[in-house]
Amino acid sequence: MILGVDVGPTNTDAVLLDGDRAVRAVKVPSVAGDAVGSLAAAVRALPAEPRGRATQLAVGLRVAARAVRERHGLARVGVLRVGGAAADAVRPLFGWPEALRDAVCAGTANVRGGGGLAPRDTTPLDRDAVARFGASLAGRAEAFAVTAVFSPVDGGQEREAAEILRAETGPDTTVLLSSDVGTLDLLARENATVLDAALSVLVARVADELTATLPRLGLAPGAAVLVTRSDGTLMSLEYLRRQPGLSLGSGPACTIRGAGLLAGLPDAVVADIGERRARVGALTGGYPQEAGPGERIGGVPVSVRFPDLITVRADAHRELAEAADRMRPAAGLLPLILVGGGAGGVPADVLTGFDVVRPEHGGVAGAFGAAASPVGGQYDRIVRRGPAGGSTPYGTKYATWPGPAPYGPGPTPGAYAPMRNRTFRCRICPGRCSCGPVPSGRPSRSETPLPAPPQQAGAVLLRPPARPLTRGPVPMTQQFDVQQEPSPRTHSPAQDRPQAPQDEDYPLERVPRAARYSWFNVAVQRFGQLSDLTQFLLGAALGAGLSFWGAFWAFTLGSVILEIVCIFVGIAGMREGLSTSMLVRWTGFGRYGSTLIGLVIAVSLFGWFGVQTAVFAAGLHSIVPALPVWAWCLICGLGVTALVLRGFRAMGWTAFVTVPAFLGLAGWAMMVEFSRHNVGDLVASAPFGAHMSIATGATIVAGSYIVGAVTTPDMTRFNRNTGDVVKQTVVGISLGEYVLGLGGVLLAYAVKSSDLIAIITSSSGVIGVIVLVSATVKINNWNLYSSSLGLIGAVEALFKVRLNRVGTTVTIGVLGSLAAAAGILDRFTDFLTVLGVLTPPVAGIMVAEYFVVKKWRPQLDASRAAGRLPETEPSWVPATIALWAAASLFGWLGDHYQWWGIPALNSLLLAGLGYVVLGKLGLVRGARDLPFEQPARPAAAIEAETGTAWSSKATA
Repeated sequence: MILGVDVGPTNTDAVLLDGDRAVRAVKVPSVAGDAVGSLAAAVRALPAEPRGRATQLAVGLRVAARAVRERHGLARVGVLRVGGAAADAVRPLFGWPEALRDAVCAGTANVRGGGGLAPRDTTPLDRDAVARFGASLAGRAEAFAVTAVFSPVDGGQEREAAEILRAETGPDTTVLLSSDVGTLDLLARENATVLDAALSVLVARVADELTATLPRLGLAPGAAVLVTRSDGTLMSLEYLRRQPGLSLGSGPACTIRGAGLLAGLPDAVVADIGERRARVGALTGGYPQEAGPGERIGGVPVSVRFPDLITVRADAHRELAEAADRMRPAAGLLPLILVGGGAGGVPADVLTGFDVVRPEHGGVAGAFGAAASPVGGQYDRIVRRGPAGGSTPYGTKYATWPGPAPYGPGPTPGAYAPMRNRTFRCRICPGRCSCGPVPSGRPSRSETPLPAPPQQAGAVLLRPPARPLTRGPVPMTQQFDVQQEPSPRTHSPAQDRPQAPQDEDYPLERVPRAARYSWFNVAVQRFGQLSDLTQFLLGAALGAGLSFWGAFWAFTLGSVILEIVCIFVGIAGMREGLSTSMLVRWTGFGRYGSTLIGLVIAVSLFGWFGVQTAVFAAGLHSIVPALPVWAWCLICGLGVTALVLRGFRAMGWTAFVTVPAFLGLAGWAMMVEFSRHNVGDLVASAPFGAHMSIATGATIVAGSYIVGAVTTPDMTRFNRNTGDVVKQTVVGISLGEYVLGLGGVLLAYAVKSSDLIAIITSSSGVIGVIVLVSATVKINNWNLYSSSLGLIGAVEALFKVRLNRVGTTVTIGVLGSLAAAAGILDRFTDFLTVLGVLTPPVAGIMVAEYFVVKKWRPQLDASRAAGRLPETEPSWVPATIALWAAASLFGWLGDHYQWWGIPALNSLLLAGLGYVVLGKLGLVRGARDLPFEQPARPAAAIEAETGTAWSSKATA
C-alpha cells in the first residue's frame, strides 16, 4: 500500500492507494510554516489499520518553491566560477532579481582554470585563488556553488576546488558542483547550482525532520520515504539534499499527473483552479509537458526541468480558455481536465470547443499524483569518443543510481553519443523490474532509446494504476472518502466550515477583503479625526502668533506633509491589510524595531487621548460646573473607552452622527461671529500673541496629526483600493485643515484670545459647547484605538504574548482618563512640536522601504495572496534604528535653533532619502531572521482558501 501526501500552503491532502484501488483520503488545514507538521497531521487523520500497511510514503513538498518565491530561509552562498578570462564576459548571478541576489549571494569569484573539448584544452586550476576565496567567506557563507567551464565533460577541477574550499571553511561545509546538474549552458548550469546551494540548508532541515517523524506515523516497518520531482516522478531524500532544485516545480507536476490519473487520460490539458490563480499545463504520455530552454524559476534562468505552465487569474475565465487553447498541440484536440478547489466555478459556456472533464475528487489531485508516481532519475553527461568511434578512457561512463533503494546500489551502463545529453526515467514495478528507459522531454523519432538498467533486488516498488482511479462508478471496496479534519491549532471541535474570528478588528493579522468598507465609510472617520475642537485650538494658536496669510501658508505646508505621508503609508496599509505596528516589521524596522515604534505610537496617542479627554471635560464643566473637571475627565474618558470596545464598526456609526452635527454647528457659529465683524478686517488683523515663524507653524500643523498620519494603516487596512485611500485623504485633510483651521484663526482674531472655551462660548453659547465638545469623541476614539493596536503589536513582538484587544483598550482608556484628570493639557503646543519632529522619520523609512528599496517587499507580496504573513521577520535592522535616531535629532535641532526649512519635513526627507542610500549600499539588512508565528486560523487565509465572506461589515 502506498501513501501519497501533498503539502500545500493552506491544506494538506493525504491519499492511500492499494495497488490500483483508492482506499481513503483526507484533507486537513496546513500548519503555517511547518511542512512536516502538516504532513504528520494529515497522515494521522487516516485510519490506523490501512495506514499501518503502507510501505511507501510519497511526499509533495513545496518548501523550496516557497522559499525562492518569498526570499526567506535561503542560505548565503559563495559563488565560485572556474574559467578565468574565458568565462568573464557575464558576471555570476547576472539577471537575478535584486532582492533574491541580495538574499543569496555571500560573495563571488572567477578564478583561472576550466576544461575543454579535449584534454589538451584544459587550463590548470588556480588553487591559491580558490583558497583565498574560501578563506574570505569563512563564517559568512553557509554553502558554496562551484561551476567550471566544460565541467559536464570533466568535473575534476570542480571536485578539486570543493576539497580546497572545505579545507579553508571546514569539512562539513556544503559544496555543490555544477557537473552534477549537467548541460553545457554555463550560466543556466551555474544558476541552478546556486539555487541548489541556497536551498540546501532549508531542505536538509526538512529532510531531517521528516526522517525523525517517520517512525511515529504508524506506517509499516521499514517504510520508504520518497519526495516528488518537477517532472512528475519521485526521488530519495538523499537525492533531494544533493539537488533541492529538482523539487521546485513538484507541486504543479504532481497535480497535473494526478489529474490525468483521476480522469483516466494520458494526454490532456490540465487546469488547476485555485481561489486566486489558475495554472494551466499539459499532460503528455501521463507526465507533465516540460518547459523549453530559457525557463525561469523565481526570475532566475536555470537548466532545471520544470512543467510548462501558464498562470492566469482564477476569475479570468476567458483568459483561462485562451491559456488552455495555447497548451493544446497544433494537430489534434485534447480534452481539458479541471481540478482544484475552484474547478466547479468555471462556467461551461467559456470552454466551448473543449471536452471538459471534472474528476469527482479533483481537489486532491496532487496527493494522487504523488502516490501513483514512479521513481525517476536523470543522467546528463557529455562524453568524448576516440577517433575510430570507440570510447576513450573518458567515455567509460556509468549512470549510478544515487542514494539507497529504490535506486539500487549498482551501476547502469550509460548511452554514449558525441556531445549529446541523455536522460532516462526508470519505472520500477511490483515484484519484478519490467521497466524500460523513457527519454525525457520530447525526443525526436530518430533518437535511440537508452539501454535498460539492470535488475535491482530489494527495491521498493511501485506501478502506476492500470486503469482510472475514480472514473465512473467505484466498487464499494474501493470507495474513496474525502474527510475534512480540524486544524491541530484550533480548539473548536467542528471545523466543517470556516469560523469567523473572535476579534473582528484583526490586530495581528491581515484584514480580509470581505471585512472592508467603501471609501465614504472610511472617509467620514478620516474627516472626523480632523473636525473637532482641536482644529479650532490649532487655528487659535496660529492666529496668536501669525498673520492670516502666514497661518494659511503654515496650514498649506503642514497639510502637504500630512497628505504625502497619509497617502503613501495608507496605500501600503491598504495593500497589506495590516496595522502600523505590524506593517513596520517588514518595512524597515524588524520585530524589535517595531516594538519601539509600537511603544512610541501607544505613548503618543495615550497622550492625545488625555488631551482630548481634558478638552471634552473642560467644555462640559463650563456648562455643569457642579462637577469638577477631573470628574468630567473620568466620565468622558471611560465613555469613549466603552465605545471603542465595539471596534471599527461602532466608531464608524459615531462619525456618521457627530460629523454632520459638528459641521452644521461650526458653520453656524462662524457665520454668527463673522456677522459681527468685517471679514476683510479680520483677515488683515495682526497677531495678538508672541511671534511665531511659518516653519514653526507648519511644524505645529504637521505635528497636530503626524502620529495619526503614521498610523494611517490602522484605518486604511479597511479600504478596498488605492483610489479610496487617495480620495479620503485629500478630502479629509483639506477640509479639516483649511476650513476648520483657518476658521479658528479668524475666530481667534475676533475675540483676541487663544483660549478654546472663550472662542466657543463667544460664538455659539452653551449649545455650541455641547456639540463641539461631543465631536471630540470622533478623534479620541481613534487615539485610543490606535494606541491599543500599537501596544498589542509591541508586546507581541517583544514577549510573544498576544494581548486581547478589548482588555488592552480598557486598560489604556482607564489610565488615559486618570492622566487627563491629572492635567496634561498645560503644554499643548510644546507637545505638538516634539511629536512633529520625532514621528515623521518613521513614515519616511516606511515609504522608502515599501516603494523604493523593497528589501522585504517580496515576502509581503508572496504571502499576501495566501492571506497570511511572511514566515520570517528580521529581528531588528541596525541601520534603520541609527537613521531614525539621527533624523529625529536633526529635526529637533532644526526646530530648536530655527534652521532653514520645516523641521518635520526635514526629518522625514532625511530619513526617507537616507534609507534609500543605505539600501543601495547594501547596509539595510536584518541582524538575523526570526520565525513569525502565524495566527491559528487567519481570517484572510481562510477567505483566500474558501472565498467565504466573514461578516456583513463590508457595506456599500
